[in-house]
Amino acid sequence: MNLDINKKDTEILKGIAITLMVIHHLFRFPEKLNGISYIETFSFGSLSFEFLIADFGKVCIGIFVFLSGYGYYIISLRKVNYNYYLNKLYRILINTYLIFIIFVPIGLRYFNYDKNLLIQNLLLLRFDYNPEWWFLSTYILLLLITPVILKLFNYNYKYTILASTIFFVSSLFFQQYNEMFEGHIFLNQITNVMFWQIIFVVGIFFSRYKLFSQINQLVKRLSNHNVLIAYLLILSVIFFRLSLTLISKKLGIGNNTWFDFIVVPIFLYCSLIIIKNKFVLKILKILGEHSTNIWLTHTFLSFYYIPKIIFYPKISFLILINLLVCSLIISIVINFLVKMVHIFITSISDMVVKKLMLNKQYER
Repeated sequence: MNLDINKKDTEILKGIAITLMVIHHLFRFPEKLNGISYIETFSFGSLSFEFLIADFGKVCIGIFVFLSGYGYYIISLRKVNYNYYLNKLYRILINTYLIFIIFVPIGLRYFNYDKNLLIQNLLLLRFDYNPEWWFLSTYILLLLITPVILKLFNYNYKYTILASTIFFVSSLFFQQYNEMFEGHIFLNQITNVMFWQIIFVVGIFFSRYKLFSQINQLVKRLSNHNVLIAYLLILSVIFFRLSLTLISKKLGIGNNTWFDFIVVPIFLYCSLIIIKNKFVLKILKILGEHSTNIWLTHTFLSFYYIPKIIFYPKISFLILINLLVCSLIISIVINFLVKMVHIFITSISDMVVKKLMLNKQYER
């Protein structure tokens, strides 16, 4: 069975990732709910089922980074130039600033207005108005260095993986002593890039050597029950990652993302094997297509603007559906507005180009 990830698979896996992100933000931080409660499914000791799944949900970041590395390697085979990545940057910035312009002024009563703070947030150096945007600057920096990483990988993948590992290990040191770099925004951003780039490189490695298909063939040779094995693996990685949360909290060192470069590929392989229901796949694909907008908007709704409406159903599963539907509707509207903005910018740039050409003709 060919298990290489295509564009449709990518959108489905992004749909899983954004769902996990929404779960993570809904149920992992009860202190942000300002007294709003919901009905927990069941508990393991003092920890609810929702809290445990939400804690695992932070794996969503690793999934997005892995899929980026995986996809950009395939795209690089088309010999695209740096303009391709600049165009990707342009599109993410258009969405980001449009959402910023819409949502931040509406919620000024929730935020402390400060001119310098506003400028730093506009420059994406800080994320005071929505802290859940923290990964945005890391993603942009990763995007800008993607062509370099790909060239190095194609030149010598062994040295690239070695360098990636060194950067990753170095970032762990900086994370543990982050109080030394308090207030150093640039250093914090570089540390984030050093940390997350290893999953990006692992994604490139899996893409180049078609490792998902190879792993699937190996599993099938070992056993005919690859679906059962996938279920056992996915339960194992969830348990492993939750254990890391408890261990890191007890020891006061590290966090549960340290081994995501291992957890993420296993989780994605299992997801590809297990999820076969056509309706579920269709829903996940739609969510994946809108994942960027959902990421940038959902916490405005759940934490700031309409938390009582989002948590009105009281049952956790219905709360999740409620927030996903609200975010999806907003995303559809935002995509329409982005299209209008893009048409406007294109028309203005065309007018400027024509005017410059006419001026040159007159000069002759």
